[in-house]
Amino acid sequence: MPRTELKALATEVKTLINNGVYSLYAVKNMPGVSYILVTNAQRAFALSEDGQVLRDIEFARLGEVEFGEPAFFTDSDSAPTFKLNYAAG
Repeated sequence: MPRTELKALATEVKTLINNGVYSLYAVKNMPGVSYILVTNAQRAFALSEDGQVLRDIEFARLGEVEFGEPAFFTDSDSAPTFKLNYAAG
């Protein structure tokens, strides 16, 4: 997606996603939640369609989330790097 998407998400966070430090996924089964942001600090956040943080998600509850495709920013200076920052426990 272009960097102009998810306007509420900081540029620095978008760079961390493309560098594989953070992971961003579409979400299929959480009404009102469009994306899940998973950080390298084992924290996860539910995001709205424009990238606004809606709430923290307990890392232990990520197994309940039906993840969609990973999301990257296509018009970035860095090429997307995919790293899975979540493992079901």
